[in-house]
Amino acid sequence: MIQFKDLPVEIRKRMLDEQERQGNPRNAEVFKERVIADDRGGGFAWEDSEEGLDFWEKIILDGNFAVFYEKYPKRPALTVIPLHIKIINSKSLLKVIAEKLLKQRHDEGCPAKVEIDWFEYGGFYWSATAEIEAEYELKQYGYDIPPEIYCRRMIVTVGDIKCTDEAGNPVLVDYFDDERTHINEYDFVEKRIIDMEMAGN
Repeated sequence: MIQFKDLPVEIRKRMLDEQERQGNPRNAEVFKERVIADDRGGGFAWEDSEEGLDFWEKIILDGNFAVFYEKYPKRPALTVIPLHIKIINSKSLLKVIAEKLLKQRHDEGCPAKVEIDWFEYGGFYWSATAEIEAEYELKQYGYDIPPEIYCRRMIVTVGDIKCTDEAGNPVLVDYFDDERTHINEYDFVEKRIIDMEMAGN
């Protein structure tokens, strides 16, 4: 079964369109949690979609994307002039990215290098990679009592950030600090370190 994040952007958009058409809020998180979510689970009734159940089974269960593009052919590529946006409060964006990276790290079993797929922020879609270091404190007890492990500090070093519009076109971004001073993108993604004090395991 294909996961929502692995579907081409056109197919994900069509699923969200159908979700909305059938009366549920447009929400990609529903399909990220369960790619075959039905209308009662916040998705849509697949058999009542404009394409029908068989169409979606071939795509999601069999991974046959050609079925989609036979029905919805890709338009010829156009020359796209990227949007240029300003992120005035870059700390806020970094905080959102850090929270998503930490959740992804936990879900993947705590690897050092973490990647998050596209998520919506400020009306645009973002992805990021990071190196995460954790400093642990161990309290050892007797043989019959397991040790207590506390995460004292976690450092999230953001290594790369990408931004697109809803159609997947790249977006140019200018970053600014709290005082509205322009931040060089290299400084923003390479040198900014987020320290997080962790209360417990």
